[in-house]
Amino acid sequence: MKYIFLVMVALFMMGAPNSYGQGQPKFVEEGSIKIDGSFSDWSGVKSIFPDFGGKPSSSDFVDAKVTKMAYSKTHLYFSIDTNKQLESWKPKSDTSAFQIYFDVDAEQATGSGKLKAYDMATIMGYEYRIEVKVLKNKKVDARLYSKMDSFNKKVAKWVPGDSFKTEGSSMEFKIPLDILNVSASGIKKVRFLFAEFANSKSKDGYSKIVYALDFSKAAAPAEAASGESSEGSEGSGGSAIWLLMVITIWIVSMLCAFAIVPKAGLSTGMALINIIPFFGQLAFLFILAFNQWPLHKDYNALENRLKELESQDEY
Repeated sequence: MKYIFLVMVALFMMGAPNSYGQGQPKFVEEGSIKIDGSFSDWSGVKSIFPDFGGKPSSSDFVDAKVTKMAYSKTHLYFSIDTNKQLESWKPKSDTSAFQIYFDVDAEQATGSGKLKAYDMATIMGYEYRIEVKVLKNKKVDARLYSKMDSFNKKVAKWVPGDSFKTEGSSMEFKIPLDILNVSASGIKKVRFLFAEFANSKSKDGYSKIVYALDFSKAAAPAEAASGESSEGSEGSGGSAIWLLMVITIWIVSMLCAFAIVPKAGLSTGMALINIIPFFGQLAFLFILAFNQWPLHKDYNALENRLKELESQDEY
């Protein structure tokens, strides 16, 4: 039973969500993502912020489920899936959905002083903030604010219009880099904070992270036309090597386990724990290290028997 328990624990750990094991923002060619509400051009972009999985105090909140980000030489792009049909849901009052803060130089010493991301986190060093609200009239409103105006006045240069679209429970929008004072050259580190109003009372519905936006590896025209890049080729080759190494280590650990258990006097079936990558090996080592082996039990029984015989000889 204890072996089954350990296997269940290992499976649980493997299946548990990794809140911060997210993807990286993806560099895209200008025009490859269109803000048109179709979302089909986001299929190759991974989520960058977690679904916090919080429990809003009521159902009258927008809960962001999947947040994706891409960037080009001219824009930042965002796609966000939520729990609400945004064009038909009518909140009781104008409801904030989420805020995204931008620290465009990744330096806390510059930018804003101390701020509150809803009621959750005290933050500082950010220059811009975008906030998305769902209004009582069923409209979705997005505004960009700047630290120059103490985050109280929207940036007039950014008018959502064709830069912001909703469809069903999803939204997508883009922000020009020049408005955020980000130059598209070399590698730019930008600090992002994503805060979700639905989890404002849970104290953990936000994520802070620094991403390196690499503008130096823009795909060459010929590569862009074929839909491939040298970065992608190198990445897939490196992934294949790592996968081969992991499989090799897994096979070797299985062979070693089946060789060890009979010598230790253990059940051969116990070696099957190693089928579970990584956590199975840890569980197997734990059992070997801290359990008494049947071989040891036989040895101890024999030793005790010899002591009894020796004591009888003395008499």
